[in-house]
Amino acid sequence: MIAHVTLELALNTRVKRDDEKMPIATYLAYFRGNVRDDSTVVFHNADIYPPAYEKVHVVSYRNTADSVTISDRFLPLAQNDFRHRAAYSMISSWPMGKKIREFVLDPYLYRDNPVTTRNFEASYDVSELEPTSREFETFVLQEYFVPVDSLMTFMPRMRDVLLRHEVNVVNVSIRHALSDPGTNLAWAPTEVFAFVLYYQQRTDPNAQHEVARWTRELIDAVIVSGGRHYLPYQPVATRAQFARAYPNATKLFEVKRRVDPTGKFTNALWDLYQPNADGSAPAVTSMHMPANLPAEARVALDSVNGYAREEVAEYLTHPEWDLVYSSEAYARWLEQGKRLSQFPYIGSVGTFWRSYHDTWNAAKPRYEIGVGTHVMLCVIGVSTAVEYGLKGIYEGTLGRLFEPYAPAGGTDEDQYAAKVARDYATLITTRGWYEFSYTGALRGLWQLPAGGPGFIRKWERRFALSSEYLIKAGYASIIGAGTSAGYTPDVLTRYTVVAGWSDSLMARSVPGDTLSSRFKLVRPLDRGYALISVNRYDPYRDALLALSDHAEQVRIAEIDGAEVVTVSGTAPKAWKLVPRTSAIVAYGMPDDSTRTRMLLKVNARDLLD
Repeated sequence: MIAHVTLELALNTRVKRDDEKMPIATYLAYFRGNVRDDSTVVFHNADIYPPAYEKVHVVSYRNTADSVTISDRFLPLAQNDFRHRAAYSMISSWPMGKKIREFVLDPYLYRDNPVTTRNFEASYDVSELEPTSREFETFVLQEYFVPVDSLMTFMPRMRDVLLRHEVNVVNVSIRHALSDPGTNLAWAPTEVFAFVLYYQQRTDPNAQHEVARWTRELIDAVIVSGGRHYLPYQPVATRAQFARAYPNATKLFEVKRRVDPTGKFTNALWDLYQPNADGSAPAVTSMHMPANLPAEARVALDSVNGYAREEVAEYLTHPEWDLVYSSEAYARWLEQGKRLSQFPYIGSVGTFWRSYHDTWNAAKPRYEIGVGTHVMLCVIGVSTAVEYGLKGIYEGTLGRLFEPYAPAGGTDEDQYAAKVARDYATLITTRGWYEFSYTGALRGLWQLPAGGPGFIRKWERRFALSSEYLIKAGYASIIGAGTSAGYTPDVLTRYTVVAGWSDSLMARSVPGDTLSSRFKLVRPLDRGYALISVNRYDPYRDALLALSDHAEQVRIAEIDGAEVVTVSGTAPKAWKLVPRTSAIVAYGMPDDSTRTRMLLKVNARDLLD
C-alpha cells in the first residue's frame, strides 16, 4: 500500500527530433559522442532492425528554441485503432514485413524533424501495443541489461539465440540508464544499456514452453556478458540463473522472512526463488502449489521423449470419440432387441457434426489447427454419414419388411451383430477403427447354425450383414494402408505432473488394488513434483478417479504439458455444471432422450476436484 507520494515535475520544454540509421557496431561510439553527455537530449532511443540485427535506427529529442510545428498538447487517446494493429500485423506476419518497416514505414514516419512539446512525446497510449485478442497469440516484452562497455559482447549472443530459435521479433530497442545500486534487486548496479525485446508468440502451452527455452538461453547470454534479466516478465529462469543475476537477493529474502515469518504475502517470484532459511528449495504441496512450474522441472520434462502433447487435441479428438459412442449405442440397441428400423441413424450422424462444429469453434481462437485434422474429420464424418444413411435406408425399407419374421429376442444373427458391434466399440477406444477384423466377423457370421427360429429373418440378416462386413473390410484395408504410410503409431502412455506424490500415497489402497499398481513413477522432479504415467483410455480414466479420492494430498500440475484438459461423459438432462468447468459440447443422446452427452473444459489443476 502506497501511503504518500512526492512527485518531481519537469519543465514542459519544446523538443526537436533527429534520427539516423547506422551499423550497430558504431552505435556505442555515436552514443558517447552525441548523446551521453549532451544536456539538450531529453529522450533517446535506438531500434535494432530484425531479422539481421545489424542496423540500428537512432532517434533523439533535444531541447530547442524553435517554434513548435505540432501544436497539440497531447497525442489522442485510443491509439489502438486498425492502423496500429495493421502495422504490427504486417511487421510480424508478412513475409517481408520487417524489411517493409525498415525501408518503407520508418523512412515515411521519420521523413522530417518536427518540433513538439515534451508532454506531447511522453503521451503515447499503451493501448497502441494492445493486440485485438490474446487468445491465439500476443505481443510480449522482455528486457536485458548489460554494462555499457559490454554492448557488443552481448549483441552477437542475443542475435544467435533469436535467429536459432526463429523468434518473431518486432524490434529490439536500446535504452540507457545510469547506475542505481541502492536496492537488493537492482537491475542497473552500474551504468547499463537495456535491450528491450518486443516479440510475438502464441499463447498455447507448447509455445510458452518453447519461449521459456530460448529465454533461458538469453538469460545465460546476458549473465555471461556481465548483465541481468528483468524480473517482472515471465518467470522462467532457473534458481541458479536468478542467484547469479541477483546475488543480493539473499539479503531481500532475509528481510522477507523477518517481516513475514509465516509467508502470508507471496507471488510468483517468492514462490519460485525464495529458499528456506537453510538455503534449500521448499517442497511444494497440494495445498501450496505455485502458479508456475519451476524451470528445473520444465528442463527435466523437456528430456522425456513423447511427454508434450498438443493441447488442441483435448478438443478435436472428441468428434472421433463420437464414433465410439454411436457404436456403443448401436450395440445397446441390438442387445435390447429393439427394431433396427427405429434406430436414430440421422441423429447419430448429427452428433458427430455437432461435436466437430463446437470443438472447432472452441479451439480455433487459441490454437492452430492443421488442414490434415480437418481432412481427417471430414473423411470420418462423410464416411459415417454414408454408412448410417445406407443402413437407415435399408433398415427402413427392405429390413423393415422382414422384421415381423424375427423371433422374440431376435435371431442368432441379430445377437451376433450385437456382439460384433460391442467388440468394435471396445476396439476403437484404443485403436483405429480400420484395425477391426471385418473378415473375421464375416467368417464368424457364416459359422452360425443355418437353421433355427425366424428362418426368413435369419437369412435376410445373414445377407445384409455379409454385405456390410465385406464393404467395411475393403474400405478398412484402404484406410489402414494410407494411415500406416502417413501417421506414426498412437502413443498409449499419458504423463501427469503432480505435487504431493509420496511412497505412502502410492501404498494407499483403492478397491481391489493400490495406487502404485495403477500409476508408474517415471521420475521425481524438482521440489517434490513427480512425473507419473499410466496407460491411456479406460486405465487412465480409472486411475484418475482413484487418485481423486486423495485430492487433499495430491494435485495435478499439468497433463502431457497441457494446462487445460477435457472430460466427456453423460448426465441426466437436469444436471448442472460444477464450478470451474465449462461446456464445450452438449447434446441430447439420440438413443436416450433422458440424458445429455457433454464435453467439459477444466484446468488440469482442478481435475481431481
